[in-house]
Amino acid sequence: VAPTSGYAIQEHEVTWAELDAYLATHPSEMFSRPEWVPSSPEARASYAATGVPWAVATRYCESLGGQLPSEEQWEYAARGPERRPSPWGSAPLDRLLTRVYQGDAGHPGPVMKSSQDQTPEPGPVPVRDLLGNALEWTRDVYRHDRSATILQHVGFRCVR
Repeated sequence: VAPTSGYAIQEHEVTWAELDAYLATHPSEMFSRPEWVPSSPEARASYAATGVPWAVATRYCESLGGQLPSEEQWEYAARGPERRPSPWGSAPLDRLLTRVYQGDAGHPGPVMKSSQDQTPEPGPVPVRDLLGNALEWTRDVYRHDRSATILQHVGFRCVR
């Protein structure tokens, strides 16, 4: 949550369980999932939905009464008003505690599993997976020329 900015950002990247419910009622929005995504709904339920076209991510957020975050909203959620160097603060990155880029053969995993990658905001719900797991769409930074490999690693979250 970004309390001084008048918007709230989702706690984690949109999961396949959340997106699958939307796609079930919007069949025209279907697209090919990345090959590593588990085929059973139960197995993929907590995984970050990646490889989602920007337009589909935009319409999904709109269906919730929100939108993709702007680059500035996303950055503010990650750094906070104190401009932290990392979402969790100034402690060094611990690769065992944060799911960071694992090369082209790697892929995003379940959301909220990285114990380090969460904001220290006061309140009951930190924002998670801002540095690691999946790259994320924003509404105002969109490029058609990204490689297919990179696009399969792109997920998203919504703001209201």
